[in-house]
Parts: sequence; structure tokens; C-alpha cells
Amino acid sequence: MGAGLPLSESEFDIRWPAIEKELRDWYATETATSFDQAVRHATDKDDEDDDLSIWDEMPELDSKRVVDALVKIEPCLGSKVPVTVIRPGGYASADELVADLHDKIRAMCGPKMAAQQSTGPKLISVPQVQA
Repeated sequence: MGAGLPLSESEFDIRWPAIEKELRDWYATETATSFDQAVRHATDKDDEDDDLSIWDEMPELDSKRVVDALVKIEPCLGSKVPVTVIRPGGYASADELVADLHDKIRAMCGPKMAAQQSTGPKLISVPQVQA
């Protein structure tokens, strides 16, 4: 999943309530008016019993929009979060978003991620040859 975060799991757990609040506030703002509500308002259409549209099966927030949420929580984490933590397709609810990102971001914390980062190529010293 890429580079780890400069936090232990316990530090993440301490910061999680603030991160969760940021995510839920962001989600509420982003979903304040749904696409269908905006269309109904624009066309003065109040009939809620219309046939399903192609948008009805779509997640409430697509994965591209969730990138903005990661930017909002970066100050709480003290690091950038790779977009690979976002579920392809998006999220149907705030609970889905929060649960999915919690598990993926927490997995990036702690000593196991630090160990993975240090397993890159190792430099060896080569004795110099005198001419």
C-alpha cells in the first residue's frame, strides 16, 4: 500500500476521533444535496416515485471525490495518505467511508510499516583500490 505513516498504532488510535470527525463532517458537506435532489430542484419535479435512474445504483460519493477527504485528514496524521487507500468506486455512506479508511490507514502505522520501508536496497561498502 505504499509508504507507512510516521505514527504508531497507539498514536493513530489517539488521533482517530478527530480524524473520524473530519471525515464525517466532510461527508455531510459533500452529500448535503444529492444529484437527484439537484435535478428535481432544477426541474421543479417533486414526484419521488419516478422510475429508477442510472444514478440510483451509484455510490453516494465516487472514489475521485474522496481524494478531497484525504487532504482534509492529512494535518491530523502529520503525513500525506496515498490514494490507494480509497475503495475503487466510492462509498454509499459515511459509515462505509469511515470504517474502510480506518482499517486501511491504521494498517499503515506502526513498526511493521517501518520495517517494510527499511527493506529496500541495502548499500554495501566497497574497499577502495589504491593505484
